[in-house]
Amino acid sequence: MTIVWRFLPDLGALLAGGAAAVLVQRWFLPRFPWLVYAGLALIGVGTILNLRLLLGATPAQWEVGLRGLAYAFAAVCVATLPIALLVRHRLRQSPPPDPRRRQLLQAAVAAPLATMGFGLIAARFVPRVIERDIVIPGLPRDLHGLRLGQISDIHLSPFLSRQELARAVHLLNETKPDIALVTGDLITGSRDPIDACLAELSRLKATGGVYGCHGNHEMYIGAEPYVTAQAARYGMRFLRSQRESLRFGQAKLNLAGVDYQPKGKPMLRGARGLVAPGEFNLLLSHTPEVFPTAQRQGWDLIVSGHTHGGQLNLELFGEQLNLVRLFTPYTYGYFEEGRSRLWVTRGLGTVGIPARLGAPPEVVVLRLVAA
Repeated sequence: MTIVWRFLPDLGALLAGGAAAVLVQRWFLPRFPWLVYAGLALIGVGTILNLRLLLGATPAQWEVGLRGLAYAFAAVCVATLPIALLVRHRLRQSPPPDPRRRQLLQAAVAAPLATMGFGLIAARFVPRVIERDIVIPGLPRDLHGLRLGQISDIHLSPFLSRQELARAVHLLNETKPDIALVTGDLITGSRDPIDACLAELSRLKATGGVYGCHGNHEMYIGAEPYVTAQAARYGMRFLRSQRESLRFGQAKLNLAGVDYQPKGKPMLRGARGLVAPGEFNLLLSHTPEVFPTAQRQGWDLIVSGHTHGGQLNLELFGEQLNLVRLFTPYTYGYFEEGRSRLWVTRGLGTVGIPARLGAPPEVVVLRLVAA
């Protein structure tokens, strides 16, 4: 009975997802069942491709992986129902539409299933290399052109393999960054391979060194001290309310890092003392929510992650719609306020459900440019 109760929520999720798929097909797409079945087939193929990552995994990792897939299936199928209801309402309220238009509207109902399948199959497996110039007023001459390589939100787990992380590290090394930055969430849970993640990150190459900060998932499992100590053995330094002064020619770059800053608590407490007058001040913070406070403290550039760029994005009328925007305006990209700049990356991995839509994984190179 203990096992039954343990997996009852997962069984419920699968039943809810299956029921939603059947309702969508019978109520809204009776003449086009192949659309729903094609979408479910894509999800099935994506599931198989994801399960290949579990080969050789521990029973605990299999459990985490299969649960993630079950909830991903349920989420997309249930989310399709409101879209179907909206289409049905519009069709009933308006004059009889052209048959072709009706078919297009009905096809739109099946779109979430197809896009979810694509998100499981391809959208999260191939990281992009993003290069972005960051224009800094008053940037010292010897820092002009400095290249900052960033890798973030790795979430090495059943849904991001060590081989995929190795590929991302290789892509970043090919850009020849001057400093390599790791901005948190190396893993998702306590059962994930932290040591394997650190071993792959140890291959990062940068003339100015490899530095990092911790994310919320390191905090959840209390892994910050262990990760910091093990990373140091590889020559990487994770900064925990600490700073390091780096010299490039005649210019100094003050690099600091903080642990994850939870919402609802004072941000960057004590970090003002890490700001170095007369130097370029760069702050590593996993969460971008620190930006207003960092701007007041005098940080020139803040490099963050955490949001996954929304992870599941829907573009509508030129706007990116995702759940993350309900919690923060700093979902992805470049922001500026006064003399301070913020960069937020989409990162590599996934959390919650093993899919990305409209938010492909990436490694980043930020190039400092004098205004």
